[in-house]
Amino acid sequence: MDYRNKAPLRVKEILCPRHLTERSPIPDALKHRPIVIAIAIHNQAKCLERALRSALEQTVIISQQATILILDDRSTDDWAIHNTKLLSHPSIAIIEGHCGSPARARNALLDFVDEHFQSQWVCRLDADDQLATPHSVEALCSAGDKANAQYVIGSNALELNGQRLSRLNIADPEILLNRANLTRFVRAFCLGDQKQELPSCNLALATHTGYRYPNMRSAEDHCLVAELLMFHPEQGHIVPSPLYAVYTLSGRDTQQNQRNRSWQTQRERLAHRTLSCQQILDRNVDLLGAGHEGIVWREGKVVHKRFYPWAMEQRHVDRLSALLDIDSPHFLRPVWYQDQGLWHCKTPYQPLSQLTKHTPQSAVEAFLRHIYQTRIAPLNIKRTNLMLNEQCNIVLIDIGKDIVELNVSRFLDLCARMYSIGLLGWSDEEVLRRLSKEKQDEALKGLPGFEDFYHGLILSLHPELEAPFAPLLPAEINQDTTLLIKACAQDAQVLAEQVQHIVSQLSYPQRFAQVALLLDPFPGPFLRQYAEPDWPGLQGAAEALKAQGWIDSVWIAPQGSDSIRALYQRWFGTDAITESHTSKNAPLFSQLWAFEQVSTRYLLQCDCDVLVGRKESSHDYLQEMLAALQPDDVLSVGFNIPKAKEGFREYEAQPGGYVPEVRMGLLDLHRIRQLLPLNNSVEEKRFTLTWHRAIERRQQQDGLRSLRGGDSRSFYVHPLNSDKGDFPLAEVRDLIAQGRYPYEQAEQFDLIPGSHWNYPQRSEGIVFLLKGSQTAPELIQRCLGSLRQQSDQDFGLIVIDDNADPAIAWQWPAFLGELYARTTLIRRSEHVGRGVNFHQAIEQLCLDPDTLIAVLDQDDALMGAEVVSLLRQALEQGADLIQLPMFRPDKPFKQYQPDYNSPRSKGGGEVWAHLRTFKKSLFERVPKEHLYRDDEWLEPSDYTTMLPMAELAEKPVFIDKVYGYYHQRQPYSSEVKNEQHQVLSHIMALPPLS
Repeated sequence: MDYRNKAPLRVKEILCPRHLTERSPIPDALKHRPIVIAIAIHNQAKCLERALRSALEQTVIISQQATILILDDRSTDDWAIHNTKLLSHPSIAIIEGHCGSPARARNALLDFVDEHFQSQWVCRLDADDQLATPHSVEALCSAGDKANAQYVIGSNALELNGQRLSRLNIADPEILLNRANLTRFVRAFCLGDQKQELPSCNLALATHTGYRYPNMRSAEDHCLVAELLMFHPEQGHIVPSPLYAVYTLSGRDTQQNQRNRSWQTQRERLAHRTLSCQQILDRNVDLLGAGHEGIVWREGKVVHKRFYPWAMEQRHVDRLSALLDIDSPHFLRPVWYQDQGLWHCKTPYQPLSQLTKHTPQSAVEAFLRHIYQTRIAPLNIKRTNLMLNEQCNIVLIDIGKDIVELNVSRFLDLCARMYSIGLLGWSDEEVLRRLSKEKQDEALKGLPGFEDFYHGLILSLHPELEAPFAPLLPAEINQDTTLLIKACAQDAQVLAEQVQHIVSQLSYPQRFAQVALLLDPFPGPFLRQYAEPDWPGLQGAAEALKAQGWIDSVWIAPQGSDSIRALYQRWFGTDAITESHTSKNAPLFSQLWAFEQVSTRYLLQCDCDVLVGRKESSHDYLQEMLAALQPDDVLSVGFNIPKAKEGFREYEAQPGGYVPEVRMGLLDLHRIRQLLPLNNSVEEKRFTLTWHRAIERRQQQDGLRSLRGGDSRSFYVHPLNSDKGDFPLAEVRDLIAQGRYPYEQAEQFDLIPGSHWNYPQRSEGIVFLLKGSQTAPELIQRCLGSLRQQSDQDFGLIVIDDNADPAIAWQWPAFLGELYARTTLIRRSEHVGRGVNFHQAIEQLCLDPDTLIAVLDQDDALMGAEVVSLLRQALEQGADLIQLPMFRPDKPFKQYQPDYNSPRSKGGGEVWAHLRTFKKSLFERVPKEHLYRDDEWLEPSDYTTMLPMAELAEKPVFIDKVYGYYHQRQPYSSEVKNEQHQVLSHIMALPPLS
């Protein structure tokens, strides 16, 4: 059979099923015939006719005792058209499949007959050979029936270039069924001392014996026949005459094998194997098996394996010794020794049983988990190499050089093989690596149920990926306290962001009985005005906040003179004043009116522009302030300010002090109402004192107090209106919200602007960049949990929440927990895009040019505890760009293999794949024109950054050991796909970098 490609094909070797199918339904009558003449074909249109004619002339065909079963192994010639007339014979059935070699095609025929036919014999016929006489098949099968044999070997003639040769390969039972004679015979023909060969093409096998051809490029038929005769002579029968077949010496596979020396090498090895088997059998030991690497036998409580000279070297022994030096319920731990120049190993004997056709799923999963965890990959997975111990553990009993270190593609192969053999009960030959145009992930979908099995297995290996979401404990409602936020028309543009900031920062671990937003309808001009008034905009923003659940009520103070007079009468003992503001234009009426709307005793009131800092969200600032209010002489407690020294400072004030905090403070409205009316002087028909100054005057008269102090973990800062221009208040708000401020801000109520307001820079050798936008809390916790489980914790973090959801963003410090101390957290109130975030994180926040940046999306996660260790090892070995394999739950079979050799010419070469890590210095070498177009960052950033860096990298490394990255990719809309396609087209058209 000719397996050379006729023309260059874009094929690669993948793991795939054979997909054996009937070209057309095979009648049941053909499946019940006792004999099958099996022919495998691959591009042999011209020679098949002779083989078919010889088969159709068989007496067993004429008597309808046999079926001719043809397997087409992906032929690309016109063999069926060329033989149309012959193929119409009713005794011929055709199946199709993807086998990949002569040995695998013959085994596929044997498997198909075992599974779908009720026959007793399968007789081999190669497509370029012919049966010698019309009685050939009948003679072998009749003799096998009479002898109750499992296999029958006949004789054959030889043909070369269309001419019959005078010499014959006569099957002599005196030679073939005697081990010593067989050994001499095999050695003679393998080493060229005689022309007569093993009559291996003349084989009839009983069905359901399990005998199969070894997967070799040459001499696979000789090897099978030699093993049958050496190990099972009592099961065989020899038929010297009549001749069975005429063997064609000019077969294309034979010629090719002879040209590349495979033919001679395999025969030399066959001679050595046969001699070794005889030597062991002559010792009368308990022979357990013989393969292509060595012979295994048992002596007492020890199992020995002797390796052939070509099968084991010192380097293999060193590697296997290191890999298998573990206590394992699934792998044997060998002791190595040499005897007469050959490597041997020995292991303790243990009682084992054969692997059943349908193995318990728990046993299969336990075996595969052990492989993954130990990173040991036994590539030669098949039933004869696997057994079950008394604890129902699968044990690999074959020790050889095909036990290697695990990588991701090998693990997928092993899982597919174990699944097909152990759980589907398929043949060892069904799922193997073969040349194919098919994609690997598509091919594996041919295994029913395997996708769910593999996905579940990976998750079981990484339980951190399914760790339950642990939200913060729900905030308790303080029924005695209201939060009041005060705003006016000049606050319209900042109201939404500020209210969301204040409410989210203050609502844990206790939340308020009510949150009210006070809108002062005063049209202006305002004291220290900083923006144009926008009353409709203010009202619209307030209603939106209420609809979104941020506030419970929107209060708008009335503007009528009667309302103002009545309130001033209650508060200041006079109804002569109708102005809402003081003589210095400070608001008065609206705030006092709001105080009267409050139904709770306590009120935390603040201006809408205050910036609230929380170093720990669990700090119960409200409970501490309420406790401080309990003495009878205390009217209010001021909210703390940034402190130079960490810790708690007792709330205190001398009798008469301090002034109540108008910008942010907690009031006891019950005690304040008991003091009414308050004294307030009048100037030009306006009161001169604000409400808090009026209370301060009363405190001084009666020795009452307004306290200051508290825990440094919660504080506020008030920006002056003069600082609300170009200064980046959004960044300052984010820093303060995290409890971070420069030394200059300590002990100051008002914001101290300046260049000292910066996000913390990172100096660690490895820094993870966590990008995301409004990521779900459970995904954030999964991502951070994967970082916590790393055995190497010497890394820093940069977390960027782009267009952060304020309802979630305030929890980031709590999410980070102990990681927060080495984290730079950036929460943006507006979306800026991945490009801006990349630039700031890498170029501005990372100090060391040798820092390794590891990009980790917030909705993804690291897999396993050794990712950082693997990165550090590669970094220390000089790598400047490092990637690890990723697992996609939506495409569990998809394998990404970055190709750093001219990736731009290969559509990107999958260099975009996660996990993506690179040195800061490598990123900074990328020319601006490869990152920007028209001064805007090119999206998507995966290709934008990785493609030029892969071209510039001096030592890119792909660590293909185990999965390192869990990538939960979200589906893209058609609009996003179109945008990305346009950008990718631009990127791919840029000149390669070197």
